[in-house]
Amino acid sequence: MNKPTDPFDDSLSHSLLDSAPDIAPAPARQQVMKDRLLARVAGDLSLPTGARTVRAQQGDWIRFDDHIDFKILHCDQASTVQTALWRLKPGAVFPSHDHQVDEECLVLEGELAFGEHPLFAGDFHFMKAGHVHPVGWSKSGCLLMIRADPVEPPGRVAGALLAVHNFVQRLRDR
Repeated sequence: MNKPTDPFDDSLSHSLLDSAPDIAPAPARQQVMKDRLLARVAGDLSLPTGARTVRAQQGDWIRFDDHIDFKILHCDQASTVQTALWRLKPGAVFPSHDHQVDEECLVLEGELAFGEHPLFAGDFHFMKAGHVHPVGWSKSGCLLMIRADPVEPPGRVAGALLAVHNFVQRLRDR
């Protein structure tokens, strides 16, 4: 028995596809599609459009020095502001530093002092751009959420890790 001929063979299908004009969805629709695709990849379709969640177990801690690690939560390429968690071990000392942008610091756990100014769990600290923080130190260790200038840790390997993270972040933010 002869197989019926398919009126839409591959060459006809390809010709029809090639002759159709490319029509891009409206920018707002493109963003919705992108957000839903990223949410599907992340396994969370309940995430609202334009939102991103970093779960506690997600992301890599980057070594700043022997007593300080940080994990980047968000890096805004347009405004060059980074939001990160900073984990200081007991006895950690953070060098004096200046700011190109305003810094916001929330102490989540433990204690921290800038010079002789103590901060405790739940305290919020703000440093205006253009000003210098004195040396920061933590006697007992602490966990901070800091929104400030992007920080590149010392060392080539850590710098490379940060560059890779920022590249992946830019891909996610597209």
